[in-house]
Amino acid sequence: MVSEMLTEAGYRTGLYTSPHLTDLEERFRVDGQQCEPAVLAELVQSISSAVIDLESEIGHSVSFFELTTALAILYFHQKQCDAIVLEVG
Repeated sequence: MVSEMLTEAGYRTGLYTSPHLTDLEERFRVDGQQCEPAVLAELVQSISSAVIDLESEIGHSVSFFELTTALAILYFHQKQCDAIVLEVG
């Protein structure tokens, strides 16, 4: 897998995939380690007002996939990833 190759090459690597099988946190991995539930909850809280504002501006809800993709990008930024493998649908 590309993310494993990047990690083995010394890059801090984020991996975002879907769907998840048991836990939402499975979608978000850095160097093979999935995101902790409390961290994911903090990420959701940190973007909630921006999502509400965006939905008001565009006149409809963002999709679940759009929301989780945004969460992945924020998570990887916070974890200072050198590279990310991002499933985009």
